[in-house]
Amino acid sequence: MGEIPTHKLGKAGENRVMSDLLFKGCNVYPNSDESNKVDMVAEYNNKMYRLQVKTYTKLHPRDNSVEIKFYKHDTKHKYTKADVDYMVFYVIPMGCILYIPIEETRRRNSIHLSGTKSNR
Repeated sequence: MGEIPTHKLGKAGENRVMSDLLFKGCNVYPNSDESNKVDMVAEYNNKMYRLQVKTYTKLHPRDNSVEIKFYKHDTKHKYTKADVDYMVFYVIPMGCILYIPIEETRRRNSIHLSGTKSNR
């Protein structure tokens, strides 16, 4: 198998997040419209939450860390409360999923996650 295309990695990440939410007792409704900023809607305690999922596949080789950037420099990737309620980051090598309210992404540009040498 060769390199997995970015759009397939993104879909795989969305499916992993969907699975996590289902195990947490949420109802999940995926969005099939690729032009929409919402990847899925999760329903929890009779409230609906719009989610945008980003998947990370690589750690920095020096220290097994990853910098999760909330926004790229171009405007098409900036999300607001009008677009989504949560940014969700799935870091495959660490096996972690972060659910961050969109309001929190306004306070900083990124977060840094560090792993151990064995990623445990």
